[in-house]
Amino acid sequence: MSRKKNCHTVPRRKRMKRQGRLSSARATGWVEEYKGGNIIAGYSKWFAVDLLCALVELRLLGVKIDQGREEQIKASIKARAVQRARRKKLREQAQIGEVHAVPDDFLFIADCAGDYLPDWVCADELQEESRCDEEDVWYEEEEEFIEPPVSLATGELGSSESAHHPSGRRHR
Repeated sequence: MSRKKNCHTVPRRKRMKRQGRLSSARATGWVEEYKGGNIIAGYSKWFAVDLLCALVELRLLGVKIDQGREEQIKASIKARAVQRARRKKLREQAQIGEVHAVPDDFLFIADCAGDYLPDWVCADELQEESRCDEEDVWYEEEEEFIEPPVSLATGELGSSESAHHPSGRRHR
């Protein structure tokens, strides 16, 4: 009978429970051989645990860690949790559409590009003359749009709609 092939892609040290990590660190002399500046972050990365777990396990291994560093780690974990909750709340509000204050007589959003605030269109603005933002001039409603002679999408003369028959067939 053949032996089953090891199919783990994650190193064994990152799959260990606390007891295994502590015995591995003692057996290999990890603490004594560590040459980095921040032993808590190094242990955390090497064994794939969070900073608080690394702090507790290093104390169990006999490393002296001051109380101020422990408080700093706990405060950073708490601040990260608060920030994550705030981002989650903003994401939920954005999905619902509650991020911006909406005017009472709001009809629709005319333009919203990137991170800029949207241009709200209200009922009284629609009753005024229409405004062309690109040229910053006023024009009357009766004017019609003149299509460019070359379509930007296809590169053909005229629009794609003018090249088709009203019934849907192409002109030949």
